[in-house]
Amino acid sequence: MRSLTFQTANARREPGLAGQRAGFTLVEMLVAILIMVILTTIVVAAFRQDDGDRLNASARLVQSYFEGARSRAITDGKVRGIRLIPRADDPFVVDSLVYIGATGHDTGFVNVDFDDSISNLWRFTNTSSGKWNRLVQRNLLGSGSRIEVPAGTGNWYYITAVSGNEVVVSGHYAPSAWDTNLGKYAPQPDPDGDGRAINMPYRLELAPAILPNTEPISLERGTVIDRAASRIPSLDIFFDSRGNPTGATSAAGLVHLYVTTLSDVELTRGLFPNHPANGGSQALPIVPASPPDVPEHEPYLFTLYTQTGQVTVSQVDFTDNLDNSNGNPGADLQADFPFRYAQRGREAR
Repeated sequence: MRSLTFQTANARREPGLAGQRAGFTLVEMLVAILIMVILTTIVVAAFRQDDGDRLNASARLVQSYFEGARSRAITDGKVRGIRLIPRADDPFVVDSLVYIGATGHDTGFVNVDFDDSISNLWRFTNTSSGKWNRLVQRNLLGSGSRIEVPAGTGNWYYITAVSGNEVVVSGHYAPSAWDTNLGKYAPQPDPDGDGRAINMPYRLELAPAILPNTEPISLERGTVIDRAASRIPSLDIFFDSRGNPTGATSAAGLVHLYVTTLSDVELTRGLFPNHPANGGSQALPIVPASPPDVPEHEPYLFTLYTQTGQVTVSQVDFTDNLDNSNGNPGADLQADFPFRYAQRGREAR
């Protein structure tokens, strides 16, 4: 009986190939690894370059908004400004900007009461029922708004609370001081808390509003203004009709905005456990020394000179020779005077 013989493909090798070992040689493996390293380096470099491009674009956006707000104020002949909008999930970083404008004043009459049960607390009740409720609903009135009582006297007071058709001013003025400030309208302290000044004229400074036909615009993805590394007296920055900073901004001297990447913000917080964003109480501003710590990308430092309205871009001084908690010699991974170059006029490269 004839037997059948089966041959595999390997058994039918070409002459000269028999006995060769399958697989990579050491040289081939080294070449492959080298190619992988080169490709990885190229990808990482491209990614970092992309981050740098986005950071640069965000810096240009911030600068254009400052110039735009100042130009609008001069052109319109009215107070105009920028609102810095924090991220919804992180109040320590700003990722959007929008143009805003002053909305004028609300006027009318109030009844004034001094509350003896709480030290230095005054209550103003609007004589027009529901008027202030409507302003609250439109976000034109809230804590921090200013009220002038009596109207036209120049006596402005910051509102500390709003409740219905009543606003509260507290913590600053004893009855005797109010006697002096209010002149002939001065209310007299009354232990029963009854009204002592009826139909007193007032002027209320309404909160600024977003300008018509404008919408918030976001910074480039992954870039933010780090509030903890900045010096910003208010999230609303205003210019008057002459182009000069006004409001809370004008009293600040210098306003510094630290534009960086979100990844560097997160690295900074990891470097400082007592960072306010971590629930700590470390004093601001918090700018890490570099190198070798963070930032991975060179930030942009914008400075607004409140006496002139000029905006410059400066380098950050990352020098770390002092312990920021006590001022004694000794590095603590935190820049000692990050705004030094801005104050002395050294511009960014």
